[in-house]
Amino acid sequence: MNAFGQMLTSPPAPDYNRSKFKESVGFHNTNKYVFFEDYNDVLEFGFDGSFTIEFWVKIPSSIQPGTLVLRTGNFDINFGMGVDANNNYTPGLLFLVKSYDPDPRWENNEDHMFPGTDYYYHLTAMDIPYFNDWFHVAIVRNRSTHFPGWDPDNTDAGFMRMYINGNASYQGYAPLDDLIPVENGLSMAQLYTSYLKIDELRIWGTARSASEIYTYMNEPIDHENEWLMAYYSFDGISPGSSSISNESRGWGSPGNDGSELAGFVYGTGPSPVFGTDRDYISEADGEWDDPDTWGGEVPGEDEIVVIDHSLTLTRDRAQHGLVFRGPDLAARMSGASAEKLVYTNGHTLTVQSPPSGGNESSYIVTNSDGKLIVENIPYTGAQIPVGTETSYRPVSISQPSGSRFVAFSLYARDEIAPAVTSAAAVVNASWDLTPLTPSQGTPPVYKIKFQWNTSDERDNFSRTSALVANYHNSAWSTLTSGSVQTTGGASYTLEADVTQFSPFIITSDQGSLPVRLAGFDIAREGSVAILKWSASEASDFSRFEIERSPDAKVWTTAGIERAPKQGSSMQHYTYYDPVPAGLSGRLYYRIKMVDLDDSYTYSPIRSIAWKASAPLGVYPNPAEKQSEIRLKFPGGFSNADLQIISLNGLEVYRRSGFSGEAVNLPDIPAGLYILSVKDDNGQVHREKFLIR
Repeated sequence: MNAFGQMLTSPPAPDYNRSKFKESVGFHNTNKYVFFEDYNDVLEFGFDGSFTIEFWVKIPSSIQPGTLVLRTGNFDINFGMGVDANNNYTPGLLFLVKSYDPDPRWENNEDHMFPGTDYYYHLTAMDIPYFNDWFHVAIVRNRSTHFPGWDPDNTDAGFMRMYINGNASYQGYAPLDDLIPVENGLSMAQLYTSYLKIDELRIWGTARSASEIYTYMNEPIDHENEWLMAYYSFDGISPGSSSISNESRGWGSPGNDGSELAGFVYGTGPSPVFGTDRDYISEADGEWDDPDTWGGEVPGEDEIVVIDHSLTLTRDRAQHGLVFRGPDLAARMSGASAEKLVYTNGHTLTVQSPPSGGNESSYIVTNSDGKLIVENIPYTGAQIPVGTETSYRPVSISQPSGSRFVAFSLYARDEIAPAVTSAAAVVNASWDLTPLTPSQGTPPVYKIKFQWNTSDERDNFSRTSALVANYHNSAWSTLTSGSVQTTGGASYTLEADVTQFSPFIITSDQGSLPVRLAGFDIAREGSVAILKWSASEASDFSRFEIERSPDAKVWTTAGIERAPKQGSSMQHYTYYDPVPAGLSGRLYYRIKMVDLDDSYTYSPIRSIAWKASAPLGVYPNPAEKQSEIRLKFPGGFSNADLQIISLNGLEVYRRSGFSGEAVNLPDIPAGLYILSVKDDNGQVHREKFLIR
């Protein structure tokens, strides 16, 4: 008995013969997928009754639950996890059909209901037999209302069954109702987290028998077979092609020109790869560019390689994808090494998708100042298997508020640079990350998770108060972090919200940070930028220096705000910055937080769109106490609201219905003030002036 069902037949051994099947299609960690359009409802009609779906598939050991092979309106074929006879979780392939009505044959309807929804599911599934090699899949649904009294081998009327390599799963109930809606077609590889390859996709309008399945699974078929609704061999398709024709031509086929149920490539990222499948597996420890390392041929840059022995770069290298062969398969390989490491050796390794299958003995070593560049990291997140020559230190990167793929350059180190004192409570490890995807507008917030080992921790380090720290603008500062999580064994992780990049460390010593920022926002009123922030842990703190920049590169000090008192309670601050006339575009702000000993750190950068408006003039400026000042503004003011505001945000004078240009100053102390005028159109104009 396997995790998903008992083997019921003894078919011939699976034989995916490349000389027979020729070419296949490969998908990678992107949003590119194939959609077979059903604009004449051929599939919708076919899936109402009995049908069979067959295909060959090849997956890595890093396949993730939820990775879809095929999907339409009411059913999915995807990878998941199941429990075997020993209560161990093992990966399996599932055929899952959604229904809005319970099946009267079920003993307990709740056992078949999706959590948190109002619909049910029918399911048949089997264990995945192995990884990194081809296996055959067939799914049969025999509907009782079609062909009464006739049942194919092993699949009774009203049931469905899965076959892998010709072996049958348990027989499960099939839905008694229609499977519609099909939602205009069938998607292939629409959601996935690792590469997979597919070949010989066949869709039949009948329930194929077990003998028919395993008799023909190892051979190409005649496209004029009866009941063959759709057939895709993926042969002869040009690289980069965006369309796939339907090759079926027999009785039951929807057409004779391949346009019915044709497939089209949609989405973003690297396109599916059409071509002959070839395994590029490292067969010996050695240099990447040595043919003997790969059994005679160095893989091209557009290939996905499988790492089964340790490799060393001798130059910068780019690769479409990289998979570390899992220990389950390595155990079957005579002479497979225990460690499968890729040493960058001072060079740069670039991969077009996150490497998969990494673990503490299989990862990319960024030694001798080498680095890894990973492209097409999904915004939903991916773990990047990097480390040093002594330790595995992976990094997980996600962008929760994003909607596109990102790219990063990164490396791991055993030492901390710039160095911290020997007394600092830190983990003896550091990471350097640099986003390579240009930000659009406000810099995005990434969630970065770092992993380290118990042996990396200094004696005075405390996990209960650990924070991620970042070295930026010549100072270390701690970031908003979660709590330390254990990964099992002697490894731990900590996640932080990150907007600025350079070296990162893990520390429980907050002494290097003069103040902890709890919030920072920016808004505009007229020609004044209004900055608001909150801060805590302000002991031994001196001041905030507000800095402004038109390009986030060259900064000038716009003003200084001093902490009103010391202590750890939360303090709230507001600063008004009258923007100099002539500035236009996007303005960037940051807050420099300076301690009493002049050590400092920076806040995240905030920005605001800025369009120059007509300047408000105040003269004379400086003005004498209780004197008259005059306002200079094109067209003057009529029925306006006028305020005088101190630099700490207090209103010291207000006048409604103001018209003209003369203002008699009230009896207020000497100092710097902001004159704010809201005109009859609701626009606010501000100008700073001095009373002496």
